Amino acid sequence: MKSIKDIVKKETGYKGELEFSLEDLKVSVPIRYKRLTSKDIINPIVFRDEKGDEVVRKFIGEPKHLEWRKVNNPDQQAEGEIFAYQIVNGKEKKIKPFERIETFEIKKIMPRDFKENFLIEKTYEIWSEDESELFKIADYLYKKDAVGLCVVNTAKGYDTQYLGIIEPRFIENKFGILLFLTKKQLVFEHLAEIGVEMKKIEKPEQLEIVKELGL
Repeated sequence: MKSIKDIVKKETGYKGELEFSLEDLKVSVPIRYKRLTSKDIINPIVFRDEKGDEVVRKFIGEPKHLEWRKVNNPDQQAEGEIFAYQIVNGKEKKIKPFERIETFEIKKIMPRDFKENFLIEKTYEIWSEDESELFKIADYLYKKDAVGLCVVNTAKGYDTQYLGIIEPRFIENKFGILLFLTKKQLVFEHLAEIGVEMKKIEKPEQLEIVKELGL
């Protein structure tokens, strides 16, 4: 067994060992592993004041409080209103923050195994005092062997929008509903051929299915 100091984080991931030990198979193989996130699909956001200067929020003074300061001159306060720009294909596009959505509208259904192809970042349980109406949704999806898709904005901000995947679960004579939030499809960067030859596939892009839902 490796000690903590032997598990070294590098740009290509952590080092470790995967052991499989059952009666009919015993294998120990050195591995690397890294967390999958959706950060690689988020286009950078730049904030500018009314003068067009790039600004950033910083903790200033005593007691500490947040102020917008110019990036090129941190001692100078931002001037006027602050605007956000997202960098798309090398160009800045003025954007507004997403507003929090309290209504989850299922706009499309997909086969139940659709969820297995996505990186799930958050999981919520859904319930209601009106169980009979909620059951209609759960029963419909269950009979279709499907999941429902919706847009979810968890808070007001610039990186708060998700694809919501709604899945019913039936346990004995009861039912429940889960809401999974995702921003991208699962993409392997280290697929191995059966002959152990490594290959790297293209970088993930923003979900096409999200665009279909009107985002």
